[in-house]
Amino acid sequence: MFTVALANKQPQMSSNVYEEDKDVQDEIIKPIEREIVEQIEENYRDDEKYLLAKIAMAEAEGCNFQTKCFVVMTILNRVENPQFPNTVEEVIFEKHKDTYQFTPIGDGRWNRVEPNDDC
Repeated sequence: MFTVALANKQPQMSSNVYEEDKDVQDEIIKPIEREIVEQIEENYRDDEKYLLAKIAMAEAEGCNFQTKCFVVMTILNRVENPQFPNTVEEVIFEKHKDTYQFTPIGDGRWNRVEPNDDC
């Protein structure tokens, strides 16, 4: 549903390639962000919320809230997918052929960060 809505929008070109289309932000991205936050608040324990915030920080520190939401969405999608482990913790720490699925786990960054207010 979100992919179709986003594909139908034609963002305006900008001299700043990082400037985001306000219509896309207001009509699509912000409602998705609110939905993610509500889903987490309603369906996940405090320890799981902490793990989600920490992996978002470890993967996307210095990035905007939207990018951190994408990290969290990846984890939640995997939890819901039967091809992946079914808990937040197991997804975050999953290994495939001796390689962690999330770089901060493998390179030790996970142990050096704590979530900030943006997470």
